[in-house]
Amino acid sequence: MFRVKYPVGARIKSILQGALKVIDEVPMSVTSESLLIRALSPDKNLLVEIRIPQTAFELFEVSGDNLITLEKVSFMRAFKRATKRDSVLMEFDEASKALKVTLINIKTGVERSYQVEVRGVGNE
Repeated sequence: MFRVKYPVGARIKSILQGALKVIDEVPMSVTSESLLIRALSPDKNLLVEIRIPQTAFELFEVSGDNLITLEKVSFMRAFKRATKRDSVLMEFDEASKALKVTLINIKTGVERSYQVEVRGVGNE
């Protein structure tokens, strides 16, 4: 289980859009130190590694080491409408079997929530 909140939606959106373009699914590992996405492209020519340390997040609550594999299309669809005025809250609970991505407007407090399909769950 984890809850992480990134302060600037447009920044994490641009990082993910560029880096995840070449992979089919998103293996996300969340530990007490960082959020890590590491995957090979389907043709095994490129290795994508995104590591965001816990200090970059406003909120970083993690219980144990979590490894989940996400559907890339629905994961990127959740970030599609993120702007610089949004903060991004990602929540995962093993009971729900889905990653909840919430975009929160900093000024108005309006929340938009998306459910991302989780293909696999494991512990490191």
